[in-house]
Amino acid sequence: MKQSKKALCPCNRGKKYNKCCKRIHDGLEVPKSAVELMISRYAAYAMKRCDYIIQTTHKTNQHFMSDFAVWFKEIESFSQSTLFQGVKILDYEEQEKEAYVTFQAQLKQNGTDISFTEESRFIKENEKWYYQQAEIFEKI
Repeated sequence: MKQSKKALCPCNRGKKYNKCCKRIHDGLEVPKSAVELMISRYAAYAMKRCDYIIQTTHKTNQHFMSDFAVWFKEIESFSQSTLFQGVKILDYEEQEKEAYVTFQAQLKQNGTDISFTEESRFIKENEKWYYQQAEIFEKI
């Protein structure tokens, strides 16, 4: 998805997309923490950067697919049909190789509020963080 250089990043940190998560999505920077990875993944969904979602999902995640073309289309379909209205970090706990991030995502599909609160688990391998699993606590 093309955006104006002046457009704010969907991650809600108040920076322009080109100076924020786009740098991570393009591989120019690596997320320094699990929180930064989670935020960049939210922005990737909003910006339809399906490749980034696939690259940052751990192979033990229940949604991991070896058929990347099918998986890409599923992510793309979700992203195209969803309005991403904001993300808020509620809590996080990070250790050397494992982290948990609790956040609220505000989303709408076809005018219906599908917002939720989630705790995501991240695993660090070879100095890189990956999204491993999630538990959705409640709709908000």
